[in-house]
Amino acid sequence: MVIQRKKNGIFYIALISLVLILSCLLSCLSFTPHITSAETVYSEVLEDLEKDENFDIDDYPVVEDDFSLQVIQIAESNNNELFVYVYQPSGEDKDLRATSINISTGINDNLFYVNYTLTYLSSSGTLYKYLVNDFTLLQDALRYYDISSIFRAWDEGIDGSADGDNTINEVSYEVAKLFTVSTVEGEVSYTCLATDTIVITDKYVGFIRYSNGFQLLPTSCDSHYVAFSTDKPIDKLMEADVYYVARSFETPYYFGIEKTTTYGTSIDYTVTLKYTDVASNPGDGLFGHTYTWNRIESVSEFIANENLTDETKASLTNKQWVLRFAETEFKQIIPSVGFWTYDRGTQVSEVTILRLKFETDGKVYNLGVVDNKQSGDLTPDNPPGDFWETLYLLVVGFLALVLIVVAVAVMAPTVFPAIFKFIGNCIKWLFQGLWWIISAPFSVFKKDKK
Repeated sequence: MVIQRKKNGIFYIALISLVLILSCLLSCLSFTPHITSAETVYSEVLEDLEKDENFDIDDYPVVEDDFSLQVIQIAESNNNELFVYVYQPSGEDKDLRATSINISTGINDNLFYVNYTLTYLSSSGTLYKYLVNDFTLLQDALRYYDISSIFRAWDEGIDGSADGDNTINEVSYEVAKLFTVSTVEGEVSYTCLATDTIVITDKYVGFIRYSNGFQLLPTSCDSHYVAFSTDKPIDKLMEADVYYVARSFETPYYFGIEKTTTYGTSIDYTVTLKYTDVASNPGDGLFGHTYTWNRIESVSEFIANENLTDETKASLTNKQWVLRFAETEFKQIIPSVGFWTYDRGTQVSEVTILRLKFETDGKVYNLGVVDNKQSGDLTPDNPPGDFWETLYLLVVGFLALVLIVVAVAVMAPTVFPAIFKFIGNCIKWLFQGLWWIISAPFSVFKKDKK
């Protein structure tokens, strides 16, 4: 009877344990979230546009040789998104897609354009719908969307090339529209007015390299600029907003032969320049010289103040203004071992002017700009330092090297033996410690045996 009771107890314990384990498993399964991913479904372009009783699709015919982009409407969504509707005459056969757009949510003196990227959502014939990426919808009762221009990718078969060593990344088209959106008692209404813009008609992107003087790791300052002309006369250029993309680069050389250049992550910037702003290089090296320049200057002043190559002077022909918008560091690195050298610096690309504030005939204008995104190359637009500067830096570098060699030779008899003795003692102590660790068990065994 005792044995039977023990068996029954064991059975009940096992049964209860099994029930607990199963209930635990079921409990875990019931609280494990079932995650599904679903993309946002957007309405089609025609479905949106046909809500306007004045919309007529016949107003947007196919024009095969017209590769422009024309913004015809915008819309806010309930999810705080902004959509842009574009008439593209070349149609879906060519299927040119808009890439970015310049929008300011402030007007008049508060104009500040931001270049937003666009995501294609849908199209029908010549009509396209895009989402404005990373756009923050304001919650004001009255909202402004001043759109100066819209961009598409440069197409080799359609668009002309830039002058000299420049390349065009994106082509811009004028929009020049101010959309006003108002919310009154929950009802949203849209209005649209034409605005003025200023168009960049000719452009060149480059940089000047200034030496900071002799250093153990020589550095230079790259001053990046854009030279341009416009379709409107400018007596005095007062302010400018410039957008550009920057990324680090490293170009290795082996025995002077250039190898593949590698690049870092791209970061976009928007800077505001004023005609009173002045910039300079560090000039912090031995016998270094500090150069200064104005952020905004005429092309004639720029040519007079800088030592430019003949090719650069030719590229600046017929251009009116220069914006010096960024400074980056450039290094030439020579490792202590091997035959490799490295150029490390920052590539500035996709430069576009967003806004110009200027005076003409005594009247001040503050306008959005229609301008391509354009890039230069990695070659400075001024020649290397003159003969005497180069010779001087070589002599100073040689003397510094001689001083280092002499110092090492003087210190060697006293410093080096002490260093070698210390390293030898460290090795000796290391082996002694290892020997003690290995021999300790055997020593204990011998004592036990005795």
